[in-house]
This record gives sequence, structure tokens and C-alpha cells, in this order.
Amino acid sequence: MPPAKTPTRLANKRTAAKAAPPSRGRLGSLMSRMSASRQSAGPRKGGSAGELLRDVRQELRKVEWPSRDQASKLTMAVLGLSAAVGVFLGGVDYVFQELFKFIVNLGNPGAI
Repeated sequence: MPPAKTPTRLANKRTAAKAAPPSRGRLGSLMSRMSASRQSAGPRKGGSAGELLRDVRQELRKVEWPSRDQASKLTMAVLGLSAAVGVFLGGVDYVFQELFKFIVNLGNPGAI
């Protein structure tokens, strides 16, 4: 059985994590900066609608949109897969419906 962790070990791990955070890539560093700025600024009351729209517009400019050809191919793939899943589930439903009728008819041949 491994030895129990003492509070001093946990405290050392917490302070070590604060001293040297692991590299989390571009998104991770952005998120940590955002959370740090929110913690230091106190509770945020909410921005104006104009600020929200400006932020949304900036984020939409960063999006790499698919080309028309890619969008149409992906749409066809989604529609085809949806149709295939629909046919499969319809078949499974039909099989269970017939199985249920068969089981009910075993007990009462004049029903259904």
C-alpha cells in the first residue's frame, strides 16, 4: 500500500504549480491571461452591447471558413450519413416490431 500523502506534500505541489505553469500552447496561455485579468480586476459587471458585437466581429474575422466546394461536400456527407442512420434505425425498429408481434401472438393467437 502506498504511503498516505501528507498536507505538506500537497502544499509543495500547489506552490510548485503556481511558480512554473506548464506550457499550454497559444489557447492555454490566452485563457490563463484572461482568467488572471478577471481575478485581478474583481467581479465583472458585463460589457456593453457594442463591446460584445465588436468582440464577436473580431473573432469571426479569425475564423478560417471552408470553401464552397468543401462546404457542399461536407453537407452531402452529413445528409448521406443521416439518411443511412435513418434507414438503419428504421430497419431495427421494424425487426423489433415484428418480434414483438410474434411474441404476443404466441400467447394469444387471435390478437393483433
